[in-house]
Amino acid sequence: MNLNPLLSRFMDLVVYDETVHALEDEIDTLLEQIFDIEEELKKIAVLLESDRTNVRELKKIVDAHELQMKVLDEKMRAAKSKLSTASTGREYELLKKEFDASSHEQNLFEDTLLTAWSTFENAQKLLVQKESAHQEKIAQSQQALAEKNAKKDALQVALTEKNGHRLEKQQGLPEKWIADYERMRGTVKNPVVPLENGSCSACFESLAGHQITELARKQLAPCGGCFRFLFIKP
Repeated sequence: MNLNPLLSRFMDLVVYDETVHALEDEIDTLLEQIFDIEEELKKIAVLLESDRTNVRELKKIVDAHELQMKVLDEKMRAAKSKLSTASTGREYELLKKEFDASSHEQNLFEDTLLTAWSTFENAQKLLVQKESAHQEKIAQSQQALAEKNAKKDALQVALTEKNGHRLEKQQGLPEKWIADYERMRGTVKNPVVPLENGSCSACFESLAGHQITELARKQLAPCGGCFRFLFIKP
């Protein structure tokens, strides 16, 4: 493109900024991916902790039942001991009822204790399976996270270097061009577009003859429709 020297230098800056934008977009994409992976790892951690908490609570129930069973065992032994000391038939019958009631209570609670143990052990086995499955996912996610963070860091170094060189490309260009261009490049990805068939090639706003003449004189001017910079290709 055979533009006049000043406009040519400005267009070099615009082309250079396209590579900067590409880096910025790639970094933004990586940041989104990193965020998604981190959120997934958090969800896995929450799920595992919930399952571990459930197992701990079930173990507490088992422990409480075991203590209760010890109390019932003591009660049974006491009832059996008292039964052996009965001196009359009437006393024996009363103590036998007490012993039978304690035995019945113990038998019923044994079922409760066995159910508690079964529930706890099943939950524990399921937790081991889930931890094994999640650990594989965690390892893969952590590896992907490390790779994406490393790539993001490398791109940020490259972006810093490019931004440093960019200052050199701005030197000597009209301050108004730079100020207006900086404002527009923060809004759209293609802030500078050519005039084609008398119209803006971005929004297709038509220019009158005198506007085209003025654009040719100024080399660079804002579009009245979209406010992008317009220039005339040679």
